Amino acid sequence: MIESFRLALILFLVCGLSAGILAEVYQITNPQIQKNVEREEISKRNLVLPEAADFQPQERNGIKFYRGIDSNGEGVGLAFQIFSRGYGGLIRMMVGINSEGKITGVAISPLDHTETPGLGAKIADKSFLSQLKGRTLSEIKLRSEDGSIDAIAGATISSRAVCEGVKKALELWQKAEGRDKM
Repeated sequence: MIESFRLALILFLVCGLSAGILAEVYQITNPQIQKNVEREEISKRNLVLPEAADFQPQERNGIKFYRGIDSNGEGVGLAFQIFSRGYGGLIRMMVGINSEGKITGVAISPLDHTETPGLGAKIADKSFLSQLKGRTLSEIKLRSEDGSIDAIAGATISSRAVCEGVKKALELWQKAEGRDKM
């Protein structure tokens, strides 16, 4: 009985010490992790709206987005962070849309999804994402749905999820710009 108590006490102390060390490591590393996340978000915004020199976070009609501003202070488009459900879980993407309602870019990093490596993970490839550039809401359809966007072979669900996310961004753009009532 005493031996069991002693082992339980040792286990309790080891767990408490481990938890304390993990908490301290988190406190030390969390600010750097947040800086890295912010740097990556800025990089994605620059990728999807390359004409923008700066981005202003805004909210309109309950929609959060970034307005891209060029070096003359003129708006060049909006960038939205969108989540869509793919085969392996949520896919996070940054979508840029110009003032005419056309896609200027879509960015998905390897850490933004949990799609199947070698198949669904190809949604982050430039060759797939470049198909979306320049398209409007009515043009975002996979070839299998009478559209012109080629799905990734063996990853139709992932491909469709990206298209749905881009459509969602375009719908949010319409609401943010007040064009949904036209």
